[in-house]
This record gives sequence, C-alpha cells and structure tokens, in this order.
Amino acid sequence: RGRDEFVKSVSGRTLAAVAGKAKLPKDSIYDHYFDIDKATWIPWTSLVTEYKPPVPFKFSAIVVPTVDTVRNTFFLNHFLECKHTVMFVGESGTAKTLTDLHSSSAREGGAGCRRRSCGG
Repeated sequence: RGRDEFVKSVSGRTLAAVAGKAKLPKDSIYDHYFDIDKATWIPWTSLVTEYKPPVPFKFSAIVVPTVDTVRNTFFLNHFLECKHTVMFVGESGTAKTLTDLHSSSAREGGAGCRRRSCGG
C-alpha cells in the first residue's frame, strides 16, 4: 500500500470511484488496469472468468482463474507480443509455471494479446 499511496500523491490527480484519464481509482491502482479504448481504469476482477473444469478432466490441466493469473497472463502476453523477454519471480506455489504453460497453449491456439500496439 505504501507505493500505491506514493504514486497517488505525486500524480497530482484526484481520486474517484469511477476513474478515467484525469482521475485515479480510490482503491489500489494495482487492482486495476487502464483500458486505452475506454479511457478508464477497470478492476482486474472484471476479467476473472468462472472456473470450468478441463474436458477431459486432467488434474494437471486445472487452471482456476484468479486476479493474479489473469493479470500475469495479460502482462506475459503483452510483453511476448512486443518481443520482450519475461521472467516471473515469486514464492513456490504462485502459479508462475502454470501461467506460462497456460499462456503458451493459448498462443499456440491463436489467442493473442488484446493490446493494439507495443509502442516501441
């Protein structure tokens, strides 16, 4: 929370429940992403889909969508689309390998990043 408060204090922008270009979200900015097309901050929770068991059921193929897996997959896809290398770090059991494997299989199936431009 310290970094979140610092960013908000130095930004000079007001806080709002529904934030846009000129306003930041009242709750943590790390719980949101900025949608360029809509010019607004949107909670990561809005991208979390309902869990659907894999068919045929295979324990190693279980992927439970959470804010962390959605956010990590979003950034992984964006950086790879822009041809940047990516390294996930974190404690054991935080779905680093799972995110990579799940994202790789989605890319092979034709799914792409929703970003329009990599910007350099």
